[in-house]
Order: sequence, then structure tokens, then C-alpha cells
Amino acid sequence: MSSLLKNNSDFIFALVLALLGVFIFFPGAMSGDSVDQWRQVQTPDQIGNWFPPIMVYLWILINKITYGPQGMLVFHYVFYFFSIYIFGKVFINKLSNRWIYIFFIGMFPPIFFLTGVIWKDVSLLVGIAMSIALLLLFEKTRKKLFLIFSLIFFVYGISVRHNGLICSVPYSCYLVSLLLKKDIGCRSYYFCLSVFIMIICFFMTSTFLSNYKVKDVWKTYHFENAVFLWDLWGMSIELDENIIPSYVFNEKSQDLGVDTLKNYYNSQSNSIIFLMQFLTKKRFKKDFPNTQFKKDFVKAIIKHPVAYIKVRGRFTLYMLGYRLPIQPFIFRVPRFDKKHYLYRFSKGLEFSNPEVIAVADKAAKYLFYNTPLWRVWIYIVLALLQVIILVFCNRDKRDKKGLLLILSVGLIYWLPYPIISPATDFRFSNLTIFCSVLVLPFSVRCLFHMLRGNTPVSVTNEDGRKISPLCEADHSTLKSDLVV
Repeated sequence: MSSLLKNNSDFIFALVLALLGVFIFFPGAMSGDSVDQWRQVQTPDQIGNWFPPIMVYLWILINKITYGPQGMLVFHYVFYFFSIYIFGKVFINKLSNRWIYIFFIGMFPPIFFLTGVIWKDVSLLVGIAMSIALLLLFEKTRKKLFLIFSLIFFVYGISVRHNGLICSVPYSCYLVSLLLKKDIGCRSYYFCLSVFIMIICFFMTSTFLSNYKVKDVWKTYHFENAVFLWDLWGMSIELDENIIPSYVFNEKSQDLGVDTLKNYYNSQSNSIIFLMQFLTKKRFKKDFPNTQFKKDFVKAIIKHPVAYIKVRGRFTLYMLGYRLPIQPFIFRVPRFDKKHYLYRFSKGLEFSNPEVIAVADKAAKYLFYNTPLWRVWIYIVLALLQVIILVFCNRDKRDKKGLLLILSVGLIYWLPYPIISPATDFRFSNLTIFCSVLVLPFSVRCLFHMLRGNTPVSVTNEDGRKISPLCEADHSTLKSDLVV
């Protein structure tokens, strides 16, 4: 028994840290979006697709086990730390090093604090992290069960946020390369075709899940209208002229002046909440002139490219951390007026440990205002540098491919944001930051060896087995000692 506990102490340690997160935030910090999803859990006949509903479907199942938001909180923290445990098991041989790795990655403040909020952004991170971890585990062990669960977590991850689908590109490439087993070579035609088919399958599955059991009355169409409308709003201010098509507005707001536009413009968020009183109710419905709106939007960009670049460029700089981002941690549960439709769904939600929450809030705010931990550009630059290091590092090819997969997922996830970002929220970058930090210890080790001029392809462990010097992982033991 003692031997079993000792050999799996890293798993127990990861579980303890997960439970610590649950204890601090129980039953879960929430925003208005979170409460609205909680409302849909309790009223399944009103499930909508403004927030991709797959998280609501999962929440309904978890709710049958434990009623309340805490079920999702436990799901997020447990699988967040479980994914890090698997990464450690895959890449690191020495038990004490795995302890350090699990603590360093799992307790990294921006991600650890964010995980305490029940948000779809957190669900996306958990789903993608678990899917990559299990995919790498499948590569090492060739156990099909890991591949099946990797696909399940991946479909959940890309379906929980509309922009998550882009992660299917590197994931599909890696998975197809594993299934082909050998180097692509003359199979390049089959490789490209298989990747294309797999991405299409992920797209169709995600689209299906985004509308599954959603009644037409609760369906929202043309999500991108919110971003495009806000871009036109910002361009109008830059040009000192209202260039927004009149059919976007309701009858009372057809001749809206630039001064009014300026009063309601927020350069760090294109939230349409500020515009509700001016806009037509049809803006997200089928009968809205969406094709015409897209054409008018493109025409405006072509006619005023400098104004568009200023608006989007400013937005991108804010996302990267030119200014402090919109505060990413919300250690509270919102309180609504009795007349608000979310009032009865939030009135019974209270933190179990308010004193602990207060300490966490104080620590998070101190780090937020006094350290660069919430500056996204640092992590993107770090990820790019790590890609360069790993490409030129003469290390075990198998481990290097896995680490590059993690970085490529993080970078490609952020790629669309300069064009379609809905706000400068830090939480939109959480997957990119997680992937960058996840690989950092191995990149530093590789860089250290490169600077020393010491580049052996492999080293030997205590049992005489050859293992990767990049990650120190003994892959031959994974089948026997992995806790799953």
C-alpha cells in the first residue's frame, strides 16, 4: 500500500491541488454570463446558442450528481490538474521533478485564479488540455482508450467556444501523422486529404452541437455581427461620420449622430450591451439582411482602410497588454434586481469560504497591478521563442513533436483575435498562456544544453533504458504506472 501511494504520489498531489482550488472558490465564482448558463441548466426548454450549449448539456448531467454550480467547478479544477499530471507523466521521468512541474504549472496565478470562475473559456482550456495530453499518451502507449477520450475532450473543447474550432488544424495534423505511423513522405496526398476530412468532421460536429435541442425561438444567428458592428462604430468615430447602415438601427435611431456614438463607445469592448436601445431586434435573426450587412462592412473597410486598421490595431494592442486587460478574475456572484430575469437564479448563490475568497482576491489584484503576469504579449513572444528553440534543438524527435503541438495549438488559437476579437478580456487568451507556460521548463532545459554545446540525442536512466534528455521521460514505463 505504501509503495502504491509513493509511486502515485504525483497524482495524489495533483488531486490535492485541484481540491484546494475547489475549496477556495466553492461553489464557483460567476459572472452574468455564468448565471445565464445556470439559468439554462434549470430551464432546458430555454437553452440558446449565444453561448455554445454543449457546456449547458454537460452541466445538466453533472447537476444530476450534485445540484448547483459546484459540479462544474469540480469538473474544471480536477481535469485541469489531471491534464498537467498526464503531461508530467509523459515528459518527466523523475518523481520529484513531476511534483515541481505540477505545482509550477497548476498554481500559475493567471490560470489558477481564472479556473475558479465558471466560464466557457475555462471549459475550453480544460477540454483542449485534456485532449492533447491524452493524444500524447496514446502516442506513447498505443492504448486506443486514450485516443477515444482524447477525441471526446477535443470535441467538447472546440464546441464550447465558437472560435475553438481553429485548434482542429494542428490537432488533426498530429493525429493523422500518428495514424499513418510512419513519416509522411510519399503518403503526403493521403495525409492532406485525411487532415481536410477530419477538420470538416470536427466542424460539422461542432455546428451540430451548437444547435442540438435549441428551439428556433432561442436560436441566435450571425454571431459575428456584434464584432463587425462595433468595428463600424469605432470607424465612424475615427472618421467623425456615421457610416453604419441605417437598417441596423431601430426606427427611433435612424439618424444617430457621431456625438452619441462617442458617448457609448468603449475601445476595449465591443459588447452590444451598450447599444441595445439603438439597434433593431432583428440583428441576430434570419430575416436580418445579413448578406447585405457583410457586403456593406467589406465596402466600408475598402473605402476606409486606415480607420479600420486603427480600430482593430488598437484593439489588438489592448489584447496583447498595451493597457491592463479587462480584469479576468471575478471573485463574486452577481446580484440582480428583483425585476431582472436572472434574479431568482442567482439569489441563492453564496461563497462557502468568504474569508478565503477575500485573501485570494487580494493576492490576485496585487499580482494583477504589480506584475507583468497578465500581459499577453509576453506569452506569445515566449511561445514563438520556444518554437525556434525546439526546432533547432537536436533532441528526441518524438518528444519535440509533442511539445511543438502544444505550442502550435496555443498560437493558432490566438491567431483570429486581431480580426474577430469581441473584447480585450484576458480570459480569451488563457489557452495560449497555458500552452506557453506548459512547455517552458522543457524549452529552458533544451536551451541550456544548446548553450553548453551539449546535444546528445538520448541519455540512459538508472535501469539502463534510453530516454529523452529533453524531457527525461521514460516512455517504456507509462503503460504500467500511469494512474487513470
